[in-house]
Amino acid sequence: MKLSKTQKVLFISALFLLIVSFFYYTYVARKFVFKHSYTEGGSAFSCRRFLSEDFECYEAYYSTLVRERGVADAFADLRARYNTNTYVKENCHPITHVIGRVAIEKYPTLSEAYTYGDSFCWSGYYHGALEGIIAKMGRAEVPNQLNTICADIPGKERYSFDYFNCIHGLGHGLMAYTNHELFDALTLCDRLEGIWEKRSCYGGVFMENLIVDNNNHATTYLDPKDPIYPCNAVPDTYKTDCFLMQTSYMLKVTGNDYAKVFSLCSTVGDGYRQTCYQSLGRDASGRIQVILKLQKHDACLA
Repeated sequence: MKLSKTQKVLFISALFLLIVSFFYYTYVARKFVFKHSYTEGGSAFSCRRFLSEDFECYEAYYSTLVRERGVADAFADLRARYNTNTYVKENCHPITHVIGRVAIEKYPTLSEAYTYGDSFCWSGYYHGALEGIIAKMGRAEVPNQLNTICADIPGKERYSFDYFNCIHGLGHGLMAYTNHELFDALTLCDRLEGIWEKRSCYGGVFMENLIVDNNNHATTYLDPKDPIYPCNAVPDTYKTDCFLMQTSYMLKVTGNDYAKVFSLCSTVGDGYRQTCYQSLGRDASGRIQVILKLQKHDACLA
């Protein structure tokens, strides 16, 4: 499945921005651990312990915050907590999914919800909004409506970042729709019209597979004893987009051993070895950007 040179540049650029952002937020969350006591004054907050590690508590809190005060206030609150609460940092992306899902209750069309969007924490808001739209459509309608879901998002003709976030977010949403059955979600992506759309959706599926491994769900499509899986199990149609994501997991299970992951990439076969190396290079570049940002952060505190 081939993309034009322009499509490939736009696709890789968008993917790079998403993954570097995620790497930055999760890396910072592990680097800095803050210990605070805090008395919550807001009436909506039902979790009285500021250091609560109950995701359902934060889900309820941010759902209420969006409904009562709006998306902007929810993100302002999240940013404030992000700097003082390690658990919020580590779960920032799924929390933004919650904000996006609830935003669909206030702004019933995807294009309207996107106008209030915020890319904080790996664009999770947009992914959550897609989940909300899919939930509203009803399970029976989703397969036949896939090509209409992102139709009112501007920029389709130029592959805008909003349009990419919508199609990519659709992959995330289809994982939720299929109860994280990766192969079923990929098959649904195949119903999309356009090669670029299909591949952007595949990327969302594979990215969500990595996310659920780090958060509050379980996936049967990752194996620490076989870090290349599921890329070595999916049909060739999906392998390139799988390997564009998989090195992040490969690094995780090898303790960020780049040499070991490079060696693993050398075993994947001629057709995908370069893609695996490219993905590893992206992860390395993201790590360098994280270090530079942290150095800047430390300098500002000095």
